[in-house]
Amino acid sequence: MHLRSLGSTGLKVAPVSFGGITVSSLSDSETRKLVEWAIDRGVKYFDCAHSYADTNLKLGKVLPEFRDKIHLGVKILDRGQEEAFQRFTSSLRDLNVDSSDIGWLHAVDLDETLDQVLGEGGAVHALQRAKEEGLTRFIGITSHRPDLVAEALKRFPFDVVMVPTNYLYRFSFGAEAALLPICHAKGVGFVAIKPRAYGWISDMKTAYRYLISVGVSTIIPHGVPDEVRRAVQTMDELEEMSRQEIDELLSTANELERVCRQCGYCLPCPEEIDIPLILRLGDIWHGPHRVESFSENYPIQKWARETYRSLRVKGDACTNCGICEDRCPYSLPISGLIREAHRKLMSGPSGPAPT
Repeated sequence: MHLRSLGSTGLKVAPVSFGGITVSSLSDSETRKLVEWAIDRGVKYFDCAHSYADTNLKLGKVLPEFRDKIHLGVKILDRGQEEAFQRFTSSLRDLNVDSSDIGWLHAVDLDETLDQVLGEGGAVHALQRAKEEGLTRFIGITSHRPDLVAEALKRFPFDVVMVPTNYLYRFSFGAEAALLPICHAKGVGFVAIKPRAYGWISDMKTAYRYLISVGVSTIIPHGVPDEVRRAVQTMDELEEMSRQEIDELLSTANELERVCRQCGYCLPCPEEIDIPLILRLGDIWHGPHRVESFSENYPIQKWARETYRSLRVKGDACTNCGICEDRCPYSLPISGLIREAHRKLMSGPSGPAPT
């Protein structure tokens, strides 16, 4: 197994890392057993968050013993400077450590949230203070929106980023085009989450090989113990794919059967519908959890819905003329997908919004 550089931080990480939420269902003894097993097999980075139930307390009973062998990340959800600093320091106490390697602004999914955490009195200043006081070495940001993280990198020198990335999300969340090249150019570490889209991608080895091939630094599996065990056991088998293998995967993968590849061959639409954008928003609406209904608890759904509602021409303008379907190299049922996207994106907790 070859360790990988986490951007320009100087930290070396294994291809697979450990998400703290994994131990939420485990006892203290089970947590110890799994953590020791992972470290013994080369896992270096452990990602922790106060929002993951009591996992910080569980991990705080075992990780300090291996502090010189691992890298530790601490996520905070608080948006204001003072409460974020208090949360960060309390997380360190729960984890029974003096400092972290990475302090994370967690789940920054909306434009207004980014403005808040980076603005005056925002949480990023808490992490800057933590860095100045030796409580963390680096600062990162996590989000379900690669485009928003790309904007964040223009406004603050984050050392690492964390976003959902896999070959199913490539055409919706789009980290490969919107964010990865920027990270590579700036030397920013890239942590991929949701590598199998919560099981929608069936073949773990293929999913992980794809991520290694597009240049992520490390991968955090879905936080289920069996998933983590399987992922760690694949680490020595993660050879990079060739360009030909990637192209074939993106053309033939079963998971992409009804997914718009954003090639734009369907355009122009006689009704001026932005078909690729609407289909992308329709897929993003499901969120990384692939949910089936709208919930105010998922900011990414809110963003997709609001973006769609701002469009001058929406999917209900489709006349089913079939021109786009004749052009589509993947033979997608575009008219039906547009109607489905319109229905989802115009729905909400109070029912359909006016068009």
